[in-house]
Amino acid sequence: MLAVALALLASLAFACTATLVQRGVRYLDPFSGLLVDLFCNGALLWLFVFAFHEPAELWAGANLIFVASGLIVPGLFRLVAFKGIERLGASVATAVLNSAPLFAVLLAMLLLAEQPGPANLFGAVAVVSGLVFLSWKGATRSWNLRDLLFPVSGALFAALRDNVVRLGLLAGPAPMVGASITVTTSFLTMSAAYLPVHGLARLRSCGWRAIGSFALIGFVHFLAYLLMFSALDIAEVAVVSPLIHCFSLFTLALSPLILGDSDPITRRKVAATSMVVLGVLLIAWSRWTA
Repeated sequence: MLAVALALLASLAFACTATLVQRGVRYLDPFSGLLVDLFCNGALLWLFVFAFHEPAELWAGANLIFVASGLIVPGLFRLVAFKGIERLGASVATAVLNSAPLFAVLLAMLLLAEQPGPANLFGAVAVVSGLVFLSWKGATRSWNLRDLLFPVSGALFAALRDNVVRLGLLAGPAPMVGASITVTTSFLTMSAAYLPVHGLARLRSCGWRAIGSFALIGFVHFLAYLLMFSALDIAEVAVVSPLIHCFSLFTLALSPLILGDSDPITRRKVAATSMVVLGVLLIAWSRWTA
């Protein structure tokens, strides 16, 4: 049950960051904000590592696995996710991206030999179905089928990230060491794409309010990674991944508090929320009876 609690808290933290980003982009462009976010996130993770871990843990060979994870997410994931939203629209792209937990469970069965029980599988399907239903707002098709490759790729990258992290943690490294390496790799990758185009001039011209807004996001991301990696350290991907991706549900509740706006409650939202909650309960039950 500890893994369930950690995963849900990580999902809540990711929902906070998603909502804070909507406010942060009013003051700073997303790419510049991403660099500030990753820098602060990585700095806090390394402070945690140096305070609570032995230096020898940094040189474990399995840490290379987390370098691979950092190349996948958020770099490639955000690239194809943004492209999918551009080509398909937010409603369709988000609905497809929310299928990531199903891919994660299937990959965990193939790559990690996980054997989730019926309650766990039904719970994962219920969570994904509810999230897709929640994000789908109806859309007239004005896009090519091949454009679906962008959000499908994004869902696969997110699923692969969860499995790579779990694989690395099974190999021995401490969760926070892995998280630090993952975020640092992402920061270096994004910097290599950002600096040749924009240099440091854009960041230097930003006000403290803009920098501070994304520094706060980096702090909340630090908490999210602390919780997510700890959950994946003690439980299977089939348990943790569907719960982490529940952040779309938490975002609905946080938007009125952080942004001051909200959508009316509809039958679709009530039905979708009920499906997600049912899925969470089934996964928690499967963990309790394991």
